[in-house]
Order: sequence, then C-alpha cells, then structure tokens
Amino acid sequence: MTNIKSTQRALLASVMALFLCFTMLLGTTFAWFTDSVTSANNIIKAGNLDIELYHTDKAITDEKVNNQTTLFDDVDLWEPGVMVWEELTVKNEGDLALKYQLTLNVHNATVVEGVSFASILKVALVDEDFVYNRENVEAIDAGEWKELATFTLADELNKQESEVYGIVIWWQPSNNDNLFNMNNGKTDDVNVEIGVKLVATQLAAEEDSFGNDYDADAPVDFTPVSTAAELKVALANNESNIVLTSDIEVSETLNITTDTVLSGRAIRRGEGFTGTVINVASGVSLTLKDIVVDGGAVWASAVAEDSSVNGGVVATGNLIAAESNAEIILNEGAVLQNNDGAHAVNLGTRIGATLTINGGEIINNRSDSGAVWGGGHITLNAGKISNNVSTGSAGAIRMVSNCNLTMNGGEISNNTAVGSGGAIWGYGASTYEFNGGEMNGNTAAVGGAIYTGDSSTIKISGDFEMCNNTADDAGAMRLSNRTAFNMSGGKISGNTSTNSPAWNGFYGWNPGVNITGGELADDITIQGGLTPIVGGSGITGVVHFALSTNHNTANLASDFGTFKFTVAEGSNFAAFNLKPATGYVYTEGDEAKLICMNEGYETYWDATTSTFKLQAK
Repeated sequence: MTNIKSTQRALLASVMALFLCFTMLLGTTFAWFTDSVTSANNIIKAGNLDIELYHTDKAITDEKVNNQTTLFDDVDLWEPGVMVWEELTVKNEGDLALKYQLTLNVHNATVVEGVSFASILKVALVDEDFVYNRENVEAIDAGEWKELATFTLADELNKQESEVYGIVIWWQPSNNDNLFNMNNGKTDDVNVEIGVKLVATQLAAEEDSFGNDYDADAPVDFTPVSTAAELKVALANNESNIVLTSDIEVSETLNITTDTVLSGRAIRRGEGFTGTVINVASGVSLTLKDIVVDGGAVWASAVAEDSSVNGGVVATGNLIAAESNAEIILNEGAVLQNNDGAHAVNLGTRIGATLTINGGEIINNRSDSGAVWGGGHITLNAGKISNNVSTGSAGAIRMVSNCNLTMNGGEISNNTAVGSGGAIWGYGASTYEFNGGEMNGNTAAVGGAIYTGDSSTIKISGDFEMCNNTADDAGAMRLSNRTAFNMSGGKISGNTSTNSPAWNGFYGWNPGVNITGGELADDITIQGGLTPIVGGSGITGVVHFALSTNHNTANLASDFGTFKFTVAEGSNFAAFNLKPATGYVYTEGDEAKLICMNEGYETYWDATTSTFKLQAK
C-alpha cells in the first residue's frame, strides 16, 4: 500500500512539474523583443535582439555606429547640386530572426515658408558595387529617387545575416532652391544634421510554444529613446511613435506638437523642476500606453493623503496640460502619479480639450482642486482614478461649467476631498453620464462621491454602481439647485451620511429627480419646488419628500413599484399627493405599494383627484 501511495505522489508531482514548466514557458515566450543603441543624431533600435549598424569610413574599414558616430558630414556648404554618400551594413548578430525598418531624418530640419529642407533632399539606394561619383549619381533612374522626409526601407534578416546598402543623398535643383540658398539672404542657416534610424523587432520565424506567428504583428514603426536628450530630439523631429527603453528624468517641459504615442518605461520630474512635465499643443493628440509619468512626490505613507508628508518635489505645474482641442488618451498600462501641488491632467477651461481613459490610471496625486481639471470632455471606459487627494474640493475631478463626463467602465475610488466632492466637484451646467463602472470608497465633508453645481445633469443607467462613499453630509451626492437627476439603471447603496442618514444616497435642493429604474438602497432627500418622478421597482431605501408650499405633488413612474417614503410635516403636509402617470388605471391594493413612514399615517387612493394621498390611520 505504501508503494502505491508513493507512486501516486510521484506521478502527481511529475504532472505538476510539467504544468509549471509549461506555464513558465508561456510567460517567457509571449513577448516581443526590444532594445536600443544610439549614435550622434542617429537612433538605432534593436529589441533584445542583437542587431548592429556598421559604417564604412573613408579608410574603407567598418566601424560600429555608436554615440560618437556622425554620418553624411563631409559637406562644407550645402547648396543645390551637393551630393553625399555613405555605405552602411545592417547585421543581425543574434540568434533570432528579425524584421527592421531604416529611415533618414534631418535633425531639426529648417522650414522656410512652409517647406521643410528634408523634403528638398532626394535619396537613392545603390548596391555595394556602386562607384560613387557625380556622373554615376546623375545616371540613377529618376524613379529610384525618394524624398528624404518620406524615405523608408523595410526588410528582414535571419540570424547572423547582414545586408549592405549604399545611400546617396542629392540636393537636386528645384523651384524651391531659392528658399534654402544660403547666399540669397532668405535664411541665415540651413541646419543639416542627417541621421539614420534603424528599428528592429522579432520576426515570425522561430518555432515556439505558440507556433511561429504569434509575433507577426510586432511593430517596427517606432523611435526608441533612452535619455531625456534623445526624447527631446525625437519630439523635435515630430516622431509619432516613441518608445522609452530606460526611465527618463526631465528638467524641462516636453512639448507634444504632432500626434504622438509614448510608451515604454517612465518619465519622472527631476529634483528642482516644478513645472508642467508634458504640454500637448492645440489640436494635437497624445496617447500614452505602458508608461508611467511621475510628478516626483515621495509620500510618507503608501498613498497620497491630506496629512501625508511629501519628501520629494512640490510642483507648480501639471503632469499633462492640454491646449485648445488637444486630445489625451490613457491606454492600458499608462499611469499618471505622484504630482503634489497641481493637477495630473489639466484640460484648460472650455477650450475643447478631451481626456479618454481606456485602461490607464491616475493615482496618488494631491492638489487643491482635483487630480483632473475637467475643462472639456472626459470619458472613462476602463482603468481608474484613485487615491487622489484635494486639500480643497474635488478629490479626483474638478468639472468646469458646461463640460461633460462619461463613464462606461473602470472605477473612481478612494479619493478624498477636505471640502466638497470626494470624487467629483462641479460648477453648474455640466453633464455626467454613468453607464458602467463603479464609484466607491470616496470621502468628503459634503458629497462623498459628487457635489454638483446648479443646473447640472446626472444620468445613471446600465450596471454603474455608486457604493460605500462617505461624507458628513450627503453620503453619495449633493445635488444643487435645478440639477436634473435621471436614474434608469445602475445601483446606489452602502453610502453613509454621518450627520443625517436621510441623506445617505443623496440630498437634493430643488433638483429635477426622475427615478424609473435601477437599485436605490440608500435613503434620499428631495427638497424644494420642483416636481420629482419616483417609483422604480428597485427603490428599497426611504424617499424623504420636503417639497415647498404649493409644490406638494410627487409624480409616480408609469410602472411604479413598492417604496417607502416620508413627508416633511410642514404647512403643506395635508395637501401632499402622489400622482400616477397619464394612462394609469387604479388597481385595488396599489396604495399598499406606497408605504408612508410618517407615524400614524397611511396612503389611500383618492378617486376624485386620481391621486394617492395621506390619511390618519
């Protein structure tokens, strides 16, 4: 028996070992390989593949391109007709097949009257047997010439293979020559620093646990950077897809002037630099993915708290600022964190800027008015805004008037405001649509989750949840004058108003309330002169009516369910009534759905007025 048990244990151990090995294999092979090398004004990308670029110098010896190498530099004076030539070798020195892309650029190319010098220069590829002289260059077929600004070469190399290229650059005479002719006085200088960029990634070739095609979509159209200087150059050259291969510390604002994707490691505000880290120009889109932007705050506690001591940078600028109609997109893996003293994102004030969060995070920031200054349109599809602190109002988002927030997923959680609006504080006339996701664990003095300005609009539907928020007054929401609150789905529960449990869900002063669906488990209070509509079947909390004199009617939803309510026992108490929707036909016993919690009173059907009223028991 002992031998049988030992054999069973051994077999089980073997199976588990095989499973663990397979799991580790999955974890180590499902990735694209990346890495980088740089040279002066020339950026070379190789992933964790071993690719190198070699340059044949004038002594006819090959030298490996590095940060001391300059290319195409044997011209004293650029003018129409000038030619330069270099021979380059791309070599795969690793054990993995790769695909690569080679491009050229003119660093900080001079632009005159809207024409870039990079578009004037023409490029042609020649083979390694090409004899470089003017006669042979001029004999190259016209169809072989490309503009330097748009030149791209893409190819593949198996392990240990190489490819030799001769590259000729020619300032061919054209109608734009007078713009860049240094002798005509139109420009004092033509900045001619020509660089090579080589980008490589894994090729779908080697067999692995996923076959040989899992990495078929690995991109090669990106620019790798490993230092702040390289990042600055890449942005100045309007590179559209930039990958950080190392953490970068910045000491000045990074200006995004063309549609750009940033990914890779981390951008951190350096010690002594307090200004804005990234500025997105007017009409430009910035997309962040798999990257951290860090404001340099170092918290004494694990997360930002109102009382937490910051041992790092106290900022005067934002992590990201948007100019008019700029677009900021935070995709999966993007994190904006540790900014103390200003916003993580500033959309300006009604300038058309937008923020879209598709899995990114805005965490551990502290200011006096929100991690996000919502002066445009904010859309949260996935991801989170959490653990942010306001020393004033708006723990997470401070909404400017006439702006919009749409939440389809993700979470806004565990944010804190010393004043109002643990998650959101808004000026008037803003619109909030909550279709999915959750808003939980936020705290404030007033409005644990939301404090609205006058004439705002809140729409709750779908599977959105607003739960477990806390405030001294108005646990979940404080609705200001003429705020329209529409609830057709979603869930509000577990919120706490410590000073008044009747305000656990929300307190509304003169709001336009329309509750026709969803789950409302917390008590709410509706006060003022507007006529509310209530009666969704999911109301399990108590509805407290405190309607003004001459405004003593509450409308019922067309398909009202059972709910409890109280009526403020003021001068209009006796006239209070619940009016069914048009087309309602009284069914005996419907009054039992409307449970009056005022001691000694009950609801009855008044056929004369076609309303439900109150009477003493």
